[in-house]
Amino acid sequence: MARGLQLSSLGPRQGRAPIFAEGLTVHVGSTIGIALSPQDGMTASALLHEADLAMYEGKRGGRGAYRFFDQEMEGRLRGVLHWMGTCAWP
Repeated sequence: MARGLQLSSLGPRQGRAPIFAEGLTVHVGSTIGIALSPQDGMTASALLHEADLAMYEGKRGGRGAYRFFDQEMEGRLRGVLHWMGTCAWP
């Protein structure tokens, strides 16, 4: 079931009408990161961390998208942190 989820409702908001609030026009968009249990983690904090990484990968790719977490995302983050000299993981 993991990747077979019905995701049509998670797609970008392109073409949707803006929201009008108190005289302002607001264009709302979203980028969603998805982490699944048990393959991506067993605790809420692990799943939140991995979903966050997936969300930022989506934003890096142009926003208005969704991404599933994969281990390569964690590897890229570790590489960047190592390069910066601030590696927080053992």
